[in-house]
Parts: sequence; C-alpha cells; structure tokens
Amino acid sequence: MNNVAVALKDAPVSLHEALVTRIEGAGRYEVQTAAGAVLCGRAVSCLVEPMVGDTVLVARGDARAFVTAVLLREAGVETTLAHQGDLKVEVKQGRFTVVADEGVELVTGSTLALLAAKVSLQSPEAQVWVERLAHVGQELHAEVARVRERFGVLDQTIERWSQRAKRVYRTVEELERLKAEQIDYEAAHTVRVHGENTVMTADALVRVDGEQIHLG
Repeated sequence: MNNVAVALKDAPVSLHEALVTRIEGAGRYEVQTAAGAVLCGRAVSCLVEPMVGDTVLVARGDARAFVTAVLLREAGVETTLAHQGDLKVEVKQGRFTVVADEGVELVTGSTLALLAAKVSLQSPEAQVWVERLAHVGQELHAEVARVRERFGVLDQTIERWSQRAKRVYRTVEELERLKAEQIDYEAAHTVRVHGENTVMTADALVRVDGEQIHLG
C-alpha cells in the first residue's frame, strides 16, 4: 500500500444551492449559483451523476468547488449512479437486496462472475441464449414436468448414463446407428422389431431360442 502525503490546510468552505447548466465532461460541470457561474467537479461520495437542469448542492472553497449531492430532478428522468474506476459494494453481517418493480439488468462488456455457496433461481419463465456453454460438476439433479429441446448438433461424452422412465417415445427421421461392444435388450413381455427389410447377421453364431418359434 502506498502512503500518499496530502497537504491539507484550513480554508473556509461554503455550501451553495445551484443549477447545473452545462456538462463539461470528465466529471466537470458548470453550475449557476446566486453568486454567478461556477465550474466544479463531482465529489467521490456523490454517486448520482448530475444532469443539466438538476438542482445540486455545491461545496466551494478557495480554489475548488464540488457537487456533493443532487437535490432535485425533474420527475420521470432516469437516474444514473456513476463512478470512474473500480467500485466495490461490501455488506458485513447482513444481506444485500436489489428490488425493482419493472426489471433488473446486469450488463458488462467483459466477464460476469457469480460466486456463492448456494445459488437459488425462482422464476415462472426463464430464457437463456448462450453461444457456448461449459458445465463442470460432480452431480446434476433436475425435476422437470416437461422439456423441449432443439439442437443443431449435440455431442456428449459420458462415463456412465442411467435413465429411468415410465414411457419413452423417440422418432428419428433419417438414420439411427448404435455401435457398442455388447448390447443387451430385455423386455418383461414383448419385443417387436419391424421394417420393410430386416437383416440380422453374425460373424460366428446366430441363436433363436423359445418355447415356440414361428417363421413365415
């Protein structure tokens, strides 16, 4: 940590109610006070960005003047909390809540990181658009009443895959191919294989076993 020595001196400071008349840029504003026009900066503690037409409180010393607060603004005009540089909000021994009646947006041109011991999301409807998604985890548990998926290309690499379902319906319009070292199908009642042409071949042995065998 750098220790910066700042020369401070006792100087009279006056407070003025002023009207913002022009924004100079780079945190500089021209305001109109009862004593005339003043060019001033924005205090670090004043997070509300002043706009033209705002009534503000100005602290004025011998050589510098700062907007310390925005007092009045026309109704219905958007308010922006602005800060130049990194900004950190820290709450100790408490909760931090953001409430908005008409929506909450998080926008960044870089990385959005979310770190938490537990994440809970509750919404009647959710939409997610992701160009590329990577998920790494030990366990995934989902309870869904209905799922509809549409993929252009889906590639999966799974060590073990287990499914339990009451009814499964699958439709493949063109080709379905299964390649495995061993395949075991078992049904409690009926197994039916049907096609316009059905071919069954084996390199070594083909065995058909049953109490009754009907051909033709």
